[in-house]
Amino acid sequence: MSISAISAYSGVINAGYTNRTNALIDSSATVLDQKSVSTSTVTISAEARQAAANDSTDALENYRLPNWMTSLLPSSTALNNGNGMTEKQTFRGNHSSEIAEYAGYLDGAWASSLKEQGIQSHEDYVSKVLHASGDNSTLQNAVVGKLLANPKAVELMGILGIDRPVVD
Repeated sequence: MSISAISAYSGVINAGYTNRTNALIDSSATVLDQKSVSTSTVTISAEARQAAANDSTDALENYRLPNWMTSLLPSSTALNNGNGMTEKQTFRGNHSSEIAEYAGYLDGAWASSLKEQGIQSHEDYVSKVLHASGDNSTLQNAVVGKLLANPKAVELMGILGIDRPVVD
């Protein structure tokens, strides 16, 4: 969606909001005046519906990391329901340089392993990693092997509370 389209859409939303501000709740009866409430309609073309149905490689699910990757990340970086968030924030603040350095090692291991496995496009990633049996254990072993071969990455894993992975 272009900036001008977003601006136009925003104008429509604001106009609709202004129209709805006249729909006040009567405090004595607590009833909404339905006459002044407006609605909007969005039309999706047949071409857009067909493109969405045919393009399963663009599903949000196809942009995730493989499930095994979470075991290589510091637990303090995980988003969850808020349990322990203060402790995680404190840990991240106290170890931000270690997290950044480890992230660089992990990113390097990840990128070189993808290249070695011939995974060069999004389609390759979806088919050879996400839809592969076990999220591609060959790729996992390559990434883990590179991390374990780096003494500084192993040291940072200990500092960041990452359990030392095992190569199959």
